[in-house]
Amino acid sequence: MNSKNLQSPQNLQQKENGNGHPKLRKVASNLFRLEPYETYYGQTRRNGKLIRESLKTSDFDLAKRKLRDFLNRVGKTAPGLGKVTFAQILERWKEIEFNPKDLKPWSRRYRELCIEGIRREWPALWEKPVRRITKGDCADWFTRRREKISAQLLNNELGTLRMVLEFAVNEGILAVSPAASLKRARIPRVERIIPTREQFSKLVEHLRGRSNHDAADFVELLAYSGMRCHEAAAMRWREVDFAKGRFTVTGGAGGTKNRDVRVVPLFPPMRRLLERLKTERGEVSTSDRIMGIKQCHMAISGACKELGFPRFGHHSMRHFFASNAIEQGIDFKTVAAWLGHKDGGVLVAQVYGHLREEHSEAMALKMTFDATPQPENVLVFQKQGTA
Repeated sequence: MNSKNLQSPQNLQQKENGNGHPKLRKVASNLFRLEPYETYYGQTRRNGKLIRESLKTSDFDLAKRKLRDFLNRVGKTAPGLGKVTFAQILERWKEIEFNPKDLKPWSRRYRELCIEGIRREWPALWEKPVRRITKGDCADWFTRRREKISAQLLNNELGTLRMVLEFAVNEGILAVSPAASLKRARIPRVERIIPTREQFSKLVEHLRGRSNHDAADFVELLAYSGMRCHEAAAMRWREVDFAKGRFTVTGGAGGTKNRDVRVVPLFPPMRRLLERLKTERGEVSTSDRIMGIKQCHMAISGACKELGFPRFGHHSMRHFFASNAIEQGIDFKTVAAWLGHKDGGVLVAQVYGHLREEHSEAMALKMTFDATPQPENVLVFQKQGTA
């Protein structure tokens, strides 16, 4: 018999009232053990309702420590909070979690968009008491919503809903979040369209031919540095050290995506670009921004349309940088550090790993040094011998 099927209180109660095996045996106050599997459970009552939860351990000492956490969490739910609505706990969550020091403006705005998406599909939630929100309610919303939006956006909305309900748990309104058991939607792998070197050169040339030098410079900086758009836009001359051959990515006032400052080598194409810009502009202040614009999305889109290219964007240049690094044989961990990833190269390997395989296969065709003469070589040898 599979022990996973015995996790719910209903199944456990059936076993207790059945033939006795397996069953819960009380070993201490509020502490039970499921036999013969020896998993410990915490059990208590709140407002007359039986609450039982697996402590997910077979170690008695660890079970006692987990039991205290379980009882404290369940005991936090006070009867006076029964009428608190989702709208009220949402506002309280926003007051505490939407701290400008901890949350970037775009992240805050995105959470607002997720909240609005939840409201659009589930307007009755706002006036519903939090304690009356069930797992079924959350599952119904999730099912309806997944038919209308992408898997990525759905997962972000689910994450937002979970955060609010977990906040309600911490505030003592709920014992367990009704959205905790919902599984994230599977995100299909999307093939990234990366510019070829020829397409990149033609794109820059086209922008300069239209006298859009700022956009051309911006595209080159993105492609030669691997920076994100806002990181490149915020970069100042003081962050470039020509003598030591490196530059610092700060992200400006908003910081980088993960709020970490990173130091990256000054790659040869980037050095040539910056030296040219410095020469063209003459005397520059260390506090001046290197780029004269903050983005060039429309310029890239227009150029791609006129050239018949796929629709590239700012992030395509970051992919271009990473793909070129991979094809040059640079290891995933190093590329990830240059890009500002904190996973040690896992994401880079997932996204660009196939490029290394394709490059390896192409290079393998050049390994032609076998001892057996090729047909054309035999012909040459025979001609030389005849002569």
